[in-house]
Amino acid sequence: MAKKLEALYRIDKGEPLKSVAIDLGVGTSTVSDWKKNRKEIEDFCAKMVSRDSLGNRGTIKKAKNVTLDDALYVWYIQERENGVPVSGPILRKKALSLNKKLGGDPTFTASVGWLGRWKARHGIRLTLCSESLLEDAITNDSTDRLLLEDNIVTVCLSTQDEEDIQDSFNDRCDQEATGVNHLEAKEMLEKLITYFEQQSDTLENELMTLRRLHDCTSKKYLLTLKKETADFIK
Repeated sequence: MAKKLEALYRIDKGEPLKSVAIDLGVGTSTVSDWKKNRKEIEDFCAKMVSRDSLGNRGTIKKAKNVTLDDALYVWYIQERENGVPVSGPILRKKALSLNKKLGGDPTFTASVGWLGRWKARHGIRLTLCSESLLEDAITNDSTDRLLLEDNIVTVCLSTQDEEDIQDSFNDRCDQEATGVNHLEAKEMLEKLITYFEQQSDTLENELMTLRRLHDCTSKKYLLTLKKETADFIK
């Protein structure tokens, strides 16, 4: 597993696949496969109890549901950052694919009910905005793009470049100083979103503010995972 992490890190630095493959003693197609499956690899590594065990694991073991849950969320966030619209059917199809790659339950069907619970857990099931708000958002490129899907509005938030957010993370978001880490903050915001969605007097712009904060916190959480991966293979 450590070899896979090193390969991904070097690819991110701009090193050619062929060069990485030669140095690591594997085929170019193997490195290409690692690159394609990087989401699953990084998510799995982030959840390992001890980094010291990375070198002893060559393949991803049979995953629990929580691994699939988080792997799908990582994929969803990255797709959203790239401006790719993600619908319910697309999420279900990806969940089935990830479940297979992770060696999950062969009877898993990624049902509509499962998807609904997954959205609720990650705070991405949103209430329907008014038509005027939707039109304003669509006609303004600098505004969040709202995509209507089965009476659910999926927010595709525009984000800063990763370097800008990483600088902000380094300068102002010292987790030890605040006493709250990014994962804890993300989970708190998910609870707040769920709470205010259930209140009849909650305004949509108030929910959008919470979702912006949730999206920003989720981004920082993912950057933390990437940073830990990079630190490990230095």
